Amino acid sequence: MKTPVQKFPVELLNSIFQYCLPQKFGPDSAPLVLAQVCQQWRQVTLENHELWAKLYIDNHAVRRRNTLDLLDIWLKRSGRRLIDVNIDFSISGGNTKTFTLEQYHKKQRVDRKLLSLLYRHSSHTRSFQGILSPSLASEYPIHKMKLLEVLHLTGESECSLSSLPSLALLTQIPTLRHLSLQDVGLDLRSLHSQTQLTRLELSGCNPSGLGPHTAIDLLNALPDLQVVYLALDHSDGSEHRPTLDRLRLPALRHLYISWNWADTVDSRYLLGQFYAPHLERLALKGTLQEMTGIWDALLLFILASDSPSLTHLAIGDIGATDVSLLDVLRVTPSLTHLTVNHALVHPHLLQALVWDVHKPEAQLVPRLTSLRFGACEDFEASDILPVLQSRSGTSIASPEGVSCLEEVDLRQCSGLRREDEKYILATGIRKIALDTEETLLSPFGGLFHFLRFEESHHDFFVD
Repeated sequence: MKTPVQKFPVELLNSIFQYCLPQKFGPDSAPLVLAQVCQQWRQVTLENHELWAKLYIDNHAVRRRNTLDLLDIWLKRSGRRLIDVNIDFSISGGNTKTFTLEQYHKKQRVDRKLLSLLYRHSSHTRSFQGILSPSLASEYPIHKMKLLEVLHLTGESECSLSSLPSLALLTQIPTLRHLSLQDVGLDLRSLHSQTQLTRLELSGCNPSGLGPHTAIDLLNALPDLQVVYLALDHSDGSEHRPTLDRLRLPALRHLYISWNWADTVDSRYLLGQFYAPHLERLALKGTLQEMTGIWDALLLFILASDSPSLTHLAIGDIGATDVSLLDVLRVTPSLTHLTVNHALVHPHLLQALVWDVHKPEAQLVPRLTSLRFGACEDFEASDILPVLQSRSGTSIASPEGVSCLEEVDLRQCSGLRREDEKYILATGIRKIALDTEETLLSPFGGLFHFLRFEESHHDFFVD
């Protein structure tokens, strides 16, 4: 007699098994365990190659004795399905263990064997994400993954990659669409031929670094890019170069530019060299140093783009807001999400954001639904409360083209106190995240003033 579960149709079992797939590879994870429950389940799991098409291996899995055998079984059961591989072979592996030289070489030998198994299936690898040591990364024949669509490579923080010869051969992978490189050394000019790319993320591209002029050359060479993250860390003399006619990037939808204080990076040059008429999301993360003219460059960039579709704007560490941000908000009527981190937010700015129901046609950002301030100064609860109260669902009748604030995030803003929380929470906003400076104490009893707030490019690009 069959049990009720055994009467389930194969399609239903397959749907259930999809929800059981593990976050990490291991001997006690589905679908390996599911295949051992009963004969029916074993047959279902073996015939459904999609259950074996995703693989995430970290150092904990690598250290197990039977990992290689289990991995061989797993990959064989994927059949000829396109597989997605995610590996973390970092030295620390998320812990503080110190490796001796002998242990390190032993680990390299195990990792190399594991990669050799993966290589046998490189011809049908669709996505490859990995944190690799320099030697392993340079040995792995990435260019032979003929159906590769997504490549994310991260160099180890302890030892960034100084060279990665196989990247020069990416021209042999016409299917590649998404490329993300962090702490990986390569000649950025080798990317100019990757004209099929639609997503590009570059951070810590040693040894040459990434400067504004080099970034413009990349954008010019890759016209189909839709999503771009560029971490500028190098001054390439762009401030002395002549200003050219703006480059038009019609495919660009999401753009995140950051620059650090390790070198004098002139991001104004980059913003002044192109425009994106269909841009939807823009994020700028600067440094602790104020740069004169950056607001003007931002305003001119938005005006040149003439992009009515800009819905998300995130800015951080680029100076006091005040009139500068007001000018930007006046030309972005479709904005729904606004994030400001590490800036002086003048009360005049907040007064301009208070909604006047009698003059809806004259209000700034009428579609704003999300407002975030992180570690901002120069305003108090009495300044922000009128904004929240006037834009809550209880105050705006939501006529066509007008939205209520649905999400507010106020973190570590110096002018907000614990006693202000009850008034902010009572504004009627559906979702409020609130931390005052008084709620974040260091182990020594003092305020931790150096907490950094930023919206990562991963979070910013996600819907």
